[in-house]
Amino acid sequence: MLPPSQFQPSHLINTVFIAGVTQEAIYNILNKNDFSEDLTPEVLFSYPESKESITGSILEFVFSNGISVEYQNQPPKFNAIVLTNETGFRSYIYILKLYEEICYNNKSVFVPYSLCIWSPLNHSVSFKQILIEMYRVMRSYELSISDETL
Repeated sequence: MLPPSQFQPSHLINTVFIAGVTQEAIYNILNKNDFSEDLTPEVLFSYPESKESITGSILEFVFSNGISVEYQNQPPKFNAIVLTNETGFRSYIYILKLYEEICYNNKSVFVPYSLCIWSPLNHSVSFKQILIEMYRVMRSYELSISDETL
């Protein structure tokens, strides 16, 4: 029989990352005025692991329907995916998909990005709440920055 430590994960979270589209890619599409083009998702931020550890196939799961510019804001969406490696070990990616408004030449479009937590633990409800709180903190930080610049 294996010791209990081999059954229990040694940490709560593997990686926290934000996936989406770079500003450069967004402005290229806005300049071309071609909103039908699908955008390629990238890791915009990750902690503690490097961005390179999150492969393109994981980003395909995070944005399973691809990334496209929307003309109206969309409600936030939460989902979770289960990854299984070659030894049968499962890990989970919890995703909160949000939309950011981009104003350009008197046009407003909405571009999706995702706050993600990659964990060895299957606790959807808890991680959903953590992601919601992360989003609230991000929004309040953005507001405090804009207030300081006035």
